Amino acid sequence: MQADFHSFSMVNLDMKEKTLHYRTDDEFLMIFLRPCKYYPESALALMQRIADFRVKNASLLDNLMPQDEKTAIMEGNVVNVLKDRDHKRRRILIVNAGKIWDPSKVSADQMFRLFYLVHEAALLEEETQS
Repeated sequence: MQADFHSFSMVNLDMKEKTLHYRTDDEFLMIFLRPCKYYPESALALMQRIADFRVKNASLLDNLMPQDEKTAIMEGNVVNVLKDRDHKRRRILIVNAGKIWDPSKVSADQMFRLFYLVHEAALLEEETQS
């Protein structure tokens, strides 16, 4: 399904909001349109919720890069996304937050950032959003 970016443009909605600062190219906007079944108002609401979440959690998320949590990912053994998908083509996320999790090696803040990084990666996968 192709979105009609010109007849009811999310960019126009975004400009009315004046509070969102996102890229406005079609490829990027599709990240928000796909999970919202191509309803621009719903996609705009999703963009706003994500922006609000980032503001609310700025102390944990500002300038976050995957390499910042490389040790937690590689050695912590608490969050893992399997390479293969399940029989319905869904991503599989394994979280070892019980006995295996050692909070002295991977803090709760690091766990939060790891989940956020997984979320960001999922946004980039068209198949994951379908």
